[in-house]
Amino acid sequence: MIEIGVNSWATLTQANEYFSTWYGRPSSVWAVLTDSDKESLIITSYNGINTNELLDIPADSTDPKVIEAQLRFSWWYYLNGDDSHQRGGLIDQGLKSFKTLDFSESYQAPNRLPQDIQDLLSDYYDNQGAAFVDVRRKNQNVCE
Repeated sequence: MIEIGVNSWATLTQANEYFSTWYGRPSSVWAVLTDSDKESLIITSYNGINTNELLDIPADSTDPKVIEAQLRFSWWYYLNGDDSHQRGGLIDQGLKSFKTLDFSESYQAPNRLPQDIQDLLSDYYDNQGAAFVDVRRKNQNVCE
């Protein structure tokens, strides 16, 4: 269950409203997820952002950018969660970069948030020389 200030910045209602405005797949997929699945994604995204050692966001933040970042990360996690766990393990073991066909990633620091999430949360980085994951794919659509 979502508890604002404990395990989420966003409510389920905010998430439903946010995704209802997206065109195409995100809107239609979100609409058919159960409330329980939606809450799990929202809480998981909160934990992913809140445990990032480069960020300092108050638990009770009502900043619209923080809420949007959490909701975008919920969608990202829906699409990439399993791969993210595998990749995180490799990074923890010292992986610096890899490339396959038209896809490459390089890692400079322990920040594993997508660039759009990093941009939304830029006011909350703790200014300790943070570097980020650089993920690039040729001809990539943002909302695949």
